[in-house]
Amino acid sequence: MKRSIPLLMILMLWTTVTLRAQVQLDHPILLEGSEGQLNGLLESTLPHAVLTAGVEGSGTHRFAIATAGPLWNVDLPSLTTAPVEGLHLLVRSDASSAGPLSISVNGSGPYPITRGPSDPVLAEEIPPGSVLSLVFDGSVFQVMNGTAHSRRDCPAGTTGVSDQYCIEQTERDTADFFEASLICAQQGYRLCSWGEFIVACQNGAVLGLQQMTGNYEWTNSAANEDNCVRVAGNANCQQAGATFATVGTYHFRCCLSR
Repeated sequence: MKRSIPLLMILMLWTTVTLRAQVQLDHPILLEGSEGQLNGLLESTLPHAVLTAGVEGSGTHRFAIATAGPLWNVDLPSLTTAPVEGLHLLVRSDASSAGPLSISVNGSGPYPITRGPSDPVLAEEIPPGSVLSLVFDGSVFQVMNGTAHSRRDCPAGTTGVSDQYCIEQTERDTADFFEASLICAQQGYRLCSWGEFIVACQNGAVLGLQQMTGNYEWTNSAANEDNCVRVAGNANCQQAGATFATVGTYHFRCCLSR
């Protein structure tokens, strides 16, 4: 005699099975409640997969190193199709070149690299080692990080100490700490850090800097006590002192980030 298994029992057995899958959804997932997160996702870099926070944070599924020349050939194993609208790439330039930039992705393309829809990006504008954030609009890859990859020139009266910052060539007259900070800020500059002052001072002769030693100058680095500021450059580049920001006046010079 055969017995049929009740439908309710089948459903109960089905609900006790743990299912693990990575799926493609046609609609966004709405998370509600206190946790607001999905757990147990598989580690995948496929462009159609639901990505874990770790994979997304690493950027490995969209990061590529460009080849030399104005045509960047990049290989992105996680991309199995031609670029589609909205594709986001992080591409590092590794060599200097010249001319309008374009990019070929896994042999597809080339596609122009532009600022906005029609402003070409020139290869000579991109320092080697810069990382560009690129988004495909269907016909071109647009640069999303603006001119952040470009270092600005040092203004008149300042000298580039490194690729990171410029410093004024001569010190300014004495002022208290707050006045000095405000004067620099009004020009879009800032007081130099203690480390920036030391590096500039040690290379002062080569850089053509004047009066780097002979008296203390304000820096924007804090000392050990509250409301206490580091001053530097009296007898030599390494000499430093500390004084309260509310006491005394010192010479100073401004720096700016490039």
